Amino acid sequence: TAEIINKIQKIMEEQKPYLSKKYTINDLSIESGIKQHRLTNVINDTMGTNFNGLVNNYRIKDAISMLEDNKQNHTIDAIADIIGFSSRSTFYACFKRITGLTPKDYMLRAKNNIQEAET
Repeated sequence: TAEIINKIQKIMEEQKPYLSKKYTINDLSIESGIKQHRLTNVINDTMGTNFNGLVNNYRIKDAISMLEDNKQNHTIDAIADIIGFSSRSTFYACFKRITGLTPKDYMLRAKNNIQEAET
């Protein structure tokens, strides 16, 4: 089981396949060489989430990085699109569930923290 988790994490962190809006557990199964039902069991039982939750957690981590270091001045909607969300409402709901803040509130808080650090 630990081997499978490590393989999942390596694929997600190095290849970032979750950036594709159409990424599925079948895609992960093909990339990892692990049967889909085995992946589902490990993700659900050991990692404590489902496939969509796993993918969205990685997407939100990327969104947080982009919001904290928004040198390219992407809009929140552009960030949601870049990290693989097809729906603005799903992005906002996932972001708030994971961080406790809306993306806008998070971005404002991050900007304030940067400004405070510079003074």
